[in-house]
Amino acid sequence: MCLGPLCCFAWGERDFRRELNVSKWVYCILFTIVTVVEWLLRSYGDEAFHKNRIFAYYCSHASSSTTSDPSALCSGQQVVLRFSFATFCFFALHFVLLFWCKKEEDPRVGLHTSLWFWKCLIWAGAIVGFLFVPGSAIFYYGQVARFGAGIFLVFMMVEMVTWTYDINEFLVSKDNWWAWGILVGGAFVSFCGGLAVIGASYYYYATSGSCSLNLFFITWSLIMGLAMVGVLFIPNRLEVAGLLTSGVVFAYTSYILISALSSQPLNECIRDTGVQQRWIQVSTAAA
Repeated sequence: MCLGPLCCFAWGERDFRRELNVSKWVYCILFTIVTVVEWLLRSYGDEAFHKNRIFAYYCSHASSSTTSDPSALCSGQQVVLRFSFATFCFFALHFVLLFWCKKEEDPRVGLHTSLWFWKCLIWAGAIVGFLFVPGSAIFYYGQVARFGAGIFLVFMMVEMVTWTYDINEFLVSKDNWWAWGILVGGAFVSFCGGLAVIGASYYYYATSGSCSLNLFFITWSLIMGLAMVGVLFIPNRLEVAGLLTSGVVFAYTSYILISALSSQPLNECIRDTGVQQRWIQVSTAAA
């Protein structure tokens, strides 16, 4: 009985734009929950996996052709890859079912905006099921995902610029004290946050002049951030080069930088302060 509204949501009197907005936020929330669970399992799930007899059996008997430690197939980075693979397959199926769905009258629209119980059940089932996929398949997916992640980051950058530009233009159009306060304050916080992350990158990941690769990426990110500020003073700049847009992009690229640096194996370029690398990532993302 309680599933009735979920199943019949698409067949009642509908507000199409509202449904799409709600769906967007629901997917965003669900994706965030999966990401947090993924991080917790990656960082703290090793012991739980090894204590569970079912998981321990599959982990110890899985194909070890891609690693010298079969138990590692169900822990650490492998958990991230398995969750990622399951999520990719779920949304790939979603894409196939909704391909070329362009009209409100298309009955497939309901697959996107309703049936949340069943979609969550399928998504969760895929995640659990992919924990038992052979390690060799996960290994090959991981190689492909390296390139896909780069494409995804570029896509996210484009989406972020578009979204921030719309907010920037909305605030400018209001032309009152609170709108300018939010605009200038948001840009100030973004630039200061980006500079703070750059400073932390120098401190934690460029301990000496011999760390040339780390120094190059950190310094180049700083130069690009200063260039974004300089663009604001060019008379014939692009319309998207707003104050808030530049600040948010700088903060985002700074986060991507320190996230990549903190993923390195421990070496002489990483300062040992007793702070685990994952907490540097978490604190930076939260900031």
